[in-house]
Amino acid sequence: MIDEVNDACKKLNKGLGVPVSPPNPGEKALGRASAVNVVLGIGLVAVGALTSLKWCAVLGIAAIGSSAVMAWESKRRRDD
Repeated sequence: MIDEVNDACKKLNKGLGVPVSPPNPGEKALGRASAVNVVLGIGLVAVGALTSLKWCAVLGIAAIGSSAVMAWESKRRRDD
């Protein structure tokens, strides 16, 4: 998924004449980011559950979902 987004960004940058290349994180970087997102997501869900700040719970659920996508991408890169 990251490769597809990077390819689309490269085409857009080339069309606009912008010499910026998007980052291409490796397997370890994706794994670390996934772990951090899980911890932050659980913390935000806990804060949202214990207080009246329900937006924290929603943000925490989004962080956990993002973590799952990054873990899947990391596994896919490991298998390639």
